[in-house]
Amino acid sequence: MLGERERISRRSRVRELVLGFQDGLLVPLAVVTGLAGADVASETVLVGGLAEAAAGAVAMGSGAYLASQAENQLFRNEIEDEEHELTNHPEVDRRLHPGVVLRVEKRRIGMRPTEPFRREHAELHAHIEHIGQAAREIPRLDRGERELLVGRIVDFLTGTLLPHAKAEEEVLYPEWAKLVGSPDAAAPMVHDHQAIVERVERLERADPDDVDTLQELLYGLHALISVHFRKEEDIQLPAFDAAPPELTQAVLERMEALAGHDHAHSH
Repeated sequence: MLGERERISRRSRVRELVLGFQDGLLVPLAVVTGLAGADVASETVLVGGLAEAAAGAVAMGSGAYLASQAENQLFRNEIEDEEHELTNHPEVDRRLHPGVVLRVEKRRIGMRPTEPFRREHAELHAHIEHIGQAAREIPRLDRGERELLVGRIVDFLTGTLLPHAKAEEEVLYPEWAKLVGSPDAAAPMVHDHQAIVERVERLERADPDDVDTLQELLYGLHALISVHFRKEEDIQLPAFDAAPPELTQAVLERMEALAGHDHAHSH
């Protein structure tokens, strides 16, 4: 879209210069006619006509270009004034400014309507990185330290991550399927959740002395959850960014109520 806008702008500038040159060539015609009527040498007529053509074309072309730039700046100022009015005077009839309203609403919630969800993902991902680090440290720990470390990880997974996943399945995924027009679109994401739950349950039952199994499960959870988050952010959330802001906000609020996490504000 930005490339298309720049292409149109360049073509517009060429059009303005061509029209300016065309207008600027009218005066040289009169100059040449006048010199020819004065019975001067043909070289004088030619030089006078070329000089006037060059000066007139440059003057008219640059004038048309500057006039267009001034007009565009005026339009930009008008749009900024409308945005300022909507931001500071919400009593203004918002139906009269749908495009400006959408830009203002997105700016108020961090440019992207899904920004609160993305911030929570970032916070969760910090814990996920700790799981990968724990997998590397497991062989160097004694049994008691392994039990303590794995216990903390299981508490995070069962107390925070799995409720988050449950809220996604009940709220986010069905709404996303509606947006993309496919009832089964989220089936692969649900399958990811099932694989995560299965590994969490195995981690709960794992023998603290079985270092190989602990590492396998921790590395697997780290990779699976990281990739799953990336798929949500790259595939699903853009659809909500493009949806009406009120729809996305309603989805985030429903997830907050269901999962017990604040999706609407950063922690």
